[in-house]
Amino acid sequence: MKTIYAAITLLCMSCSAQAALKVTNAWVKPTAPGQSVAAAYMTLTTSEDVKVIGASSSIARSVEIHEMNMSGNVMKMRQLEELALKAGKSEMLAPGGYHLMLQDIKHQIKAGEVVPMVLVIQDKIGNQYKISFSVDAKKSTAKDVDKGMHHH
Repeated sequence: MKTIYAAITLLCMSCSAQAALKVTNAWVKPTAPGQSVAAAYMTLTTSEDVKVIGASSSIARSVEIHEMNMSGNVMKMRQLEELALKAGKSEMLAPGGYHLMLQDIKHQIKAGEVVPMVLVIQDKIGNQYKISFSVDAKKSTAKDVDKGMHHH
C-alpha cells in the first residue's frame, strides 16, 4: 500500500512540475549547408521557481544553455550550467541573449522543419523533470535579427 501511495505521489509531483513550465513562441533559425550549430529561442513561463538544468534534441549531439551579452563593443557568449526561472515571470530566450545552442547538428535545418526538443528542469526541492516540445524552423524577422550567431 505504501508503494502505491509513493508512486501516486511521485506521479502527481511530476504532473505539477510539468504544468509549472510553459514553452511558447519556440523557433530555431534555419541553417546553411555544412553549418554545425543552430540556436533555439522561446519564451519560458513558470508558476513555480524552477531551473532549466539541461536540454537535448535528437538532431544534435548536445544542446547547451548559452547567454550572450555585450562587453564594450564585443559580443560575448558563455555556456550556463542552469537558467533560473522565477514564478510568474516569463524569460525570453532570444537572439542576443539567452538561447539553446544545438551542437553538431546531424543535418541542415530548413525552414518549415519541426525540431524535437527536451528541457530538463529542477524544482526547488531537487526533483528533476523532462518537458518535451517541438520547435519550428523559421527565418528571422527584422526584430529577431541574430546579431551574434557569427561568433559560434
